[in-house]
Amino acid sequence: MYRQTNLSRITCVVDDNVLAALNTALQMLEIPKVYTQRAKQVSLNDRSRLFGLRSYTTLEENRATLCRFYVPKIYEAGAMRYVAEATDLYLPGRGSVCAKDVILLRKNQLKFNEKLLAEVCGAGPAGAENYAVLTCVVQRGMASALAAAILEMGLSVPLISFADGMGGRERLGLLRIAIPVAKEVIYFLIPKIDADFLQEIIIRKARLDLPGHGFLYQHHVCAPAVNLRMRSGNRTSAATMEQIITALDQLRGSSEWRRLGARQKRGAREKNAEKEKLTCFSFITDEGQLASYVKLALERGAGGATRLPIMFQSYSPDEQNKIASGAREICDLVIPNVICMDLIKDMEKSNFFQQSSAAMIELTPVLSAVTYAGRGKPAKRLFSLLKKIES
Repeated sequence: MYRQTNLSRITCVVDDNVLAALNTALQMLEIPKVYTQRAKQVSLNDRSRLFGLRSYTTLEENRATLCRFYVPKIYEAGAMRYVAEATDLYLPGRGSVCAKDVILLRKNQLKFNEKLLAEVCGAGPAGAENYAVLTCVVQRGMASALAAAILEMGLSVPLISFADGMGGRERLGLLRIAIPVAKEVIYFLIPKIDADFLQEIIIRKARLDLPGHGFLYQHHVCAPAVNLRMRSGNRTSAATMEQIITALDQLRGSSEWRRLGARQKRGAREKNAEKEKLTCFSFITDEGQLASYVKLALERGAGGATRLPIMFQSYSPDEQNKIASGAREICDLVIPNVICMDLIKDMEKSNFFQQSSAAMIELTPVLSAVTYAGRGKPAKRLFSLLKKIES
């Protein structure tokens, strides 16, 4: 049996130089469940040679940590503000923080020190979902080229992490030998008014219309602090471009003034969204226990899964000494809503929630998802030929 809770998931990306400040802030708030994964923030670095006569640009990677934790929704805005101030996320290059409503399914509900949260963060209404997160899963080695292209266009600061693909390759027969297990996950945080524009660019740049090239999905978030440092190098003015953009955002009250994409006709897109609503179905287990539950998801109709290694830490005084190991794994699947409840029942019958205190399912609405569909006669002929060769 499981318990369902509606909470706010706060996702914080920080440069490793300020990771200690983030840990101190989370300890002050006594957050019971904190999950972290290794990542890198990418930017362009403008350099020069021959006494400044020749300039060139390289891709610069800075080690970062992606941290996710949960709070009651009334403390969402205050908790993000507290974390952003503690880690100076309002400065370019430090990182970003955003929040999203999620549903958690666990054996026991999370226990928060609400008195402390009220004193430190303050209760209040949540902010508007003014940004979108685009998550793109590609083959290992493809992320840098895609990140450089997006940075050159001035659209977003990418965050890159490493993962493994699970399930989808086995359905391709002999073609699976050309698709490696190792994947890279790229996160783009962008004003939601430009999210569809960026999505179309990613589809073309990453060739997501080809088999095995990747997967992309999108959801909206509230983001009070966003890393806008797309270029680094010698400063030629008193204020950087990122500082100017942040000041204009505050003056105008939103980021709509820097809209990049032309207004598109949304009729066809909205009709397609109504046909099949999607959910990001994420579940967390102890290390090495994902495989059997991924198999259940594939049998229910999931197209594939992405496994990411994460670390768990509790800052609650009641749980700190009860953690035997912090090694965890998270599996992300994007599935139709119609099979979501059936999959939950299957996992409950398989004693998913009883296996350990780490077992947890997170449900997040997905606005859109894009991957290769395998349509058309050439694709059908290719798969039939491969099956003959394999048999």
